[in-house]
Parts: sequence; structure tokens; C-alpha cells
Amino acid sequence: MSSTIRSPGNTCRRKPAPRGEAIIAEAGSRATEEAPLARLQMEMDDDPAGAALSLQIWPTGETRELGRIDPHGRWVKWKGWET
Repeated sequence: MSSTIRSPGNTCRRKPAPRGEAIIAEAGSRATEEAPLARLQMEMDDDPAGAALSLQIWPTGETRELGRIDPHGRWVKWKGWET
């Protein structure tokens, strides 16, 4: 996964910090059905309609996009967890 940082006249790609990802992956590896772990994240991507809002749940590690969100929290287009 990566995120895009946009500022006037500047756009660059940034990948999540490897140490942070490693900490989350390690915690996810310890998750169980009785004690799950969830990560809610907002990431800028190539879609101009705001940022992706996603939820990843362990022990399966499944990730689903829940909707789109304004990076400043002004609006949310909620899709929800579709099965």
C-alpha cells in the first residue's frame, strides 16, 4: 500500500513505514477469533473522489473498502462492509 501526498505544485508517493507495518503484522499474527484485531485506515490513492476508507480484520487479514472520505473529514460516502 502507498499513499499520495499532495500539496500545491507537488505530488509524491509515500509507502507506509516498514517498522509500523511490521508491528501491525506481528500483532495480526497473534489475533484469534476470540480476540480479533482491526485496523481502520484512510489512504489517499489515485481516485480524485477523496481518500479510501478501509478496514482490515485479523486473524484472516481480510481488507475491505468501507467507502470514501474527505481527507479533512468534511464528508464520508459510506459503502459499509458488504458480504
